[in-house]
Amino acid sequence: KARIDTRLALALVDLYPVERIRIPPIALRLVPGLAGLVWRRQGFFAWFMANTFFPIVHALRRRGRRPGPLARRAYARVIEYLTSHQNHAGDWVSGCYPTLLALATLRLLGVPVDDPRIRRGLDFVSDLTARTPEGAFVEVVRSDTWDTANVVHFLLESGLDAGAPAIRRAVDWLLAQQATRAPPFDCQNPAPGAPTTGAWGFGRDIDFTVDCDSTAVVLLALDDFEKVAPGPALAEAIERGLAWDLSMQNSDGGWASFMRENGRRNPGMLPVDRVFDNRDLSSEGIAGRVLAMLGRRGHGASHPAVARAIEFHRRQPAANDLWWGRWFVAWLFDSACVLQGL
Repeated sequence: KARIDTRLALALVDLYPVERIRIPPIALRLVPGLAGLVWRRQGFFAWFMANTFFPIVHALRRRGRRPGPLARRAYARVIEYLTSHQNHAGDWVSGCYPTLLALATLRLLGVPVDDPRIRRGLDFVSDLTARTPEGAFVEVVRSDTWDTANVVHFLLESGLDAGAPAIRRAVDWLLAQQATRAPPFDCQNPAPGAPTTGAWGFGRDIDFTVDCDSTAVVLLALDDFEKVAPGPALAEAIERGLAWDLSMQNSDGGWASFMRENGRRNPGMLPVDRVFDNRDLSSEGIAGRVLAMLGRRGHGASHPAVARAIEFHRRQPAANDLWWGRWFVAWLFDSACVLQGL
């Protein structure tokens, strides 16, 4: 009854028979157009899992046996995909778990341990690991961009002088984290002609899995700083981030985390069993934080994007008149963010 990821983890340490994990033929990785079909219908994460879970199981089953020609071609496609989706920080999808999956996949498919892709990934995991006398504890994600932006925003809102050295260093650091490399198409699904750079990710050195939520929070902090210490470089960074966030609004009026138009939300609460849906759906909390940022930039209810977002929130309250979050699965936090935005 365990999920496939639990069974896979046990199989990697020989505590579960890998033959009992059902996967599609690895040669399906070679079918033209399959990638677009999967990530458009099921989301970026589903396609990432298809490039890690299934190759890991296939390789474990073939230990000691040379893969056939079709399998070798499929393995090469998987390696190419993982190489093209590795962030500058060395991670995949901004987290420890997907990074470990990608590293296991590369190693099982024959990439040597001293390969730069492996070394960078291991360095990322090591950086998230705290070693104590009781053992090693690994953070799920690196959140220093999100944390820094929130701290700067709260300190400036509380009246701290923007000239304080700590604030200036933090703002300079945030500006250095703005993504300048265009990611693979399936990371964002941008509209034709829309910007693909200028956003921020949850942690530092993220250039591919940037997100609407972190970008909105960083822009709130930079807007606070600009009001007392304006400058051309700061203004340009804000405008680039704002253009990116606006271009990522979904047709239902909301914003998702990473991708545009990866499924349409039905009115009302997202069912609990779909909170961790692989699709990247519009979320009330994220849309609320983007709205709060747009309001700070002077965009009122007459702005087309704001009007669509307000209507999105009108359709979403649950039976208790609160809003449900996707990442912060608690009524209070995301309802407060929605109210702040409105």
